[in-house]
Amino acid sequence: VGKASGITASFRSGGATATCSGRWRANMRSLASRYASKLPCLSRWSSLRFSIADASARIIRRFDASGRQRNLIGDQGKAKTFMLPNGKLDMTVDAAGVVRATDTGRHQVTAWALDGAPVGRFGRFGMRDPADFVGCCNPINLATTPDGKVVTAEKVAACVKVFEPDGRLLAVIGAEHFDPMCTQIHLAVDSQGRILAADPVRRRIQVFSPAAPGGTREEPR
Repeated sequence: VGKASGITASFRSGGATATCSGRWRANMRSLASRYASKLPCLSRWSSLRFSIADASARIIRRFDASGRQRNLIGDQGKAKTFMLPNGKLDMTVDAAGVVRATDTGRHQVTAWALDGAPVGRFGRFGMRDPADFVGCCNPINLATTPDGKVVTAEKVAACVKVFEPDGRLLAVIGAEHFDPMCTQIHLAVDSQGRILAADPVRRRIQVFSPAAPGGTREEPR
């Protein structure tokens, strides 16, 4: 969510998770209803919970089906909020229900239980270790794979990285794949673990699939 009126929401129901975008002034039920016919996980309102990344307030808000706020995520850490010098906050919910969010000012990926309790974090600023995050306000985007790995994207030296949940680096998709002017690389991961990376400058989506052992390979498109 930027400081404008756009929102990114993560919906979770019956063990399934989906992410969609809408307008901040939209009624929460109406926003979900727009996607209900396409996303089976939105069909049972009684069990629906969804989370919204509020970059303006530097917090994640969790709602129930009626649009009632249930709790905050990000306010139980030492600093009480995310540090977002660039005004951007990206988040995802993995298959186990762990909320992962970018804390760009601290160069970290944070992890939270759905009730808001912190459960982990990794990352640091650096320019020598490939696992470090360079420049200001990184990582800028993230996603998770079906088996729980964390995928991050960075600006400045545009790249995508794949980590174990504890922060161990597994793979780097290098800057040669992206326009150097990218300020965001929007990420998604499909059910086969393939990484979809959207380069908004070149206006293309690249697909990378896991390579054995470790690493990724680019699929022709």
